[in-house]
Amino acid sequence: TDINDCSNTSNSISVNSYDNPDVDFIYNGFCVGSPTLFINQSLISSTIQYSSIWHLSNGEIKYGDTIYYTYNQAGDHNVSLSIKTDFGCADSLIKTVSIFNKPKAEFTYSPATISTLNPNVSFLNTSQYAEPFLWIFGDSTTSSETNPLHTYDNPGVYNVTLVVEDTNQCRSSVVNSIYMYYDFILHVPTAFTPNNDGENDTFYPKGLRMNKYISYDFCVYNRWGDRVFQTNN
Repeated sequence: TDINDCSNTSNSISVNSYDNPDVDFIYNGFCVGSPTLFINQSLISSTIQYSSIWHLSNGEIKYGDTIYYTYNQAGDHNVSLSIKTDFGCADSLIKTVSIFNKPKAEFTYSPATISTLNPNVSFLNTSQYAEPFLWIFGDSTTSSETNPLHTYDNPGVYNVTLVVEDTNQCRSSVVNSIYMYYDFILHVPTAFTPNNDGENDTFYPKGLRMNKYISYDFCVYNRWGDRVFQTNN
């Protein structure tokens, strides 16, 4: 209406209003050298297109709803997630992510070497501020005991792995080699009776893995010290 009391109605327009995204994210993985997983959990209408931009504390930028990042230094790191919709609505959120050093896995064992007659090994966890998560003995067996006792069945070299975990769920591992040897076992009778009665008619030594001997020389002497028999096979 003007000063002359003349009036008119203008054209009408429709204005659509959209909410800003409600930005949020979660993360999992708190250890140096291991991937940390970041997951976008922002509240956005399923019909709206948007972009997710992650700003990491070292200046690196990543895109997507789910990303992985590996930290090489312990400490507190600021991480920002920015969400922007196709309608220009935007918001962001910053969280502080605490990253911890991994524990140092260590163990000792006794004896230093084992054999077929003494096949048992005692393991002692000497890791600081960490507990054994898993022992892998190298013979397809494992244990979750703190300080296990293990028995090996066959000679060989066994690579034993200890995986430890601390209160921050950070894990580390160490590998040591265990050597198991054959024992030299040989039995020689003290007498025999070669009278063809079917008992103790033959005289020969017995032992483990005699076919593996590099050399062999067997002699029989009488009571006067005279050699009465010799063989090398």
